[in-house]
Amino acid sequence: MKKKMMRCLLMAALQLTLLGGMSAYAEAVTEEGALAPEEAVTEAMSEGESAEQSVFAAAVLQDLDLNETELKDLLAENEVTMLNIWATFCGPCLREMPGIQSLHEKYAEEGFGVIGLTGDILDYNGELLQDVLDDAKTIQEEMGLTYPLLIADWPLMNEIELYAFPTTYFLDSDGAILGEAYVGSREESDWEEIITGLLEQ
Repeated sequence: MKKKMMRCLLMAALQLTLLGGMSAYAEAVTEEGALAPEEAVTEAMSEGESAEQSVFAAAVLQDLDLNETELKDLLAENEVTMLNIWATFCGPCLREMPGIQSLHEKYAEEGFGVIGLTGDILDYNGELLQDVLDDAKTIQEEMGLTYPLLIADWPLMNEIELYAFPTTYFLDSDGAILGEAYVGSREESDWEEIITGLLEQ
């Protein structure tokens, strides 16, 4: 009970902190949390650094073993990286993970990779929630996830105006955003269509 209450408080704090960015997306979100428009956003952004690009390229985050990792080093390994921001309590996040793992394996030799950012391991003060970290490790093991899982921190989530889990970005090897944020979970076939389109560009 205490654990569930802590997570509810975390989500409430996240939503209040990022309320300013919520209105821009409100009409686009369905009951499942996915974007209402059916068209996939696969156009690369125009040249020039966006706020999100700067944050992703500069981010130094911890992995689930609490080792620091520079996000830019992981991004440099791929032509296209799927950055999936999820939470341990998020059912849609967990349901799409097997499909994401499958795509990670299927397109690894074509320059594609996946990074998962876990958004509920730190509380709103930036303190580690050990029980949530343990849950994330269990999920990683039980689902056989071989792509890197890192801990999303509040400065990063604030900067990108994150308000819902899951939220997914596609980035190039320099950290530039390809298209826009995808809010909500999707079927493996839907992600695959987006991925193959980006790899062909």
